[in-house]
Amino acid sequence: MPFWAFLQLSFNLTFASAQLFSRPVTQNEVLQKMAESTGLNIISSLVTLGAVALGWLLGETTGWFKSKKRITVLKKALFEEIQDASSWLRRNQLTLEEIIQLSTIEYLSEVSPVSVPVHIYDKHFPEISVYLSRSERISYNSIYNLINISYDQIKKIRALRSACLSDKTKIKEYLEILDAAYYNISMAIWQINRHINYGSQINVDNLSGEDAKVIDDEIKEKLIKITNEAKTLSVSEIEKNYYKT
Repeated sequence: MPFWAFLQLSFNLTFASAQLFSRPVTQNEVLQKMAESTGLNIISSLVTLGAVALGWLLGETTGWFKSKKRITVLKKALFEEIQDASSWLRRNQLTLEEIIQLSTIEYLSEVSPVSVPVHIYDKHFPEISVYLSRSERISYNSIYNLINISYDQIKKIRALRSACLSDKTKIKEYLEILDAAYYNISMAIWQINRHINYGSQINVDNLSGEDAKVIDDEIKEKLIKITNEAKTLSVSEIEKNYYKT
């Protein structure tokens, strides 16, 4: 068989096979293929969005737990700070009793009350306060206001002591500020003890005017007592009655 005839035969056989094993693609089949492709794309997109949403949710949940833990730690630290403050204030209360007694007999003591640490309240109370009850917020603010006021008075006491050394007429003013500082410190101690006793269940609305009057009278009576007692004692006797640190 001539070569060109062989090529012609091969071409005819190939064309016949293609016609035998292939058929036209209908419009419905094209649409079906497109729908299947679109469905796969949608599923793929949903899976991607689901993974993103899950990642976001896990991140938010982790952040929430961290935030909750932080607030719990800070609330505990604030509560412990007023417990510590009670000890510091009691020390200042005793120091002021000594200074008041010595000043009553016109002896200017060199001892001085100390500042009370208030780091947690100063740095974190705005953050903590939104997680506290109304009564807790009022109680904490009242306690720390008294601490701050008393410390301002203590600074005035230190300044006036120096003035009294050269001007004895200032002793009356000196004694008045001593009494005021003693009153505020004593009231702060009482409020701290009340807050510690009730904890998160504290209710400031349960404190009546009569209760406040009782505390007020007790502090004033104590001031009168230590002043009158000083008049019967010498400097050395007064100093022996108090801690030396």
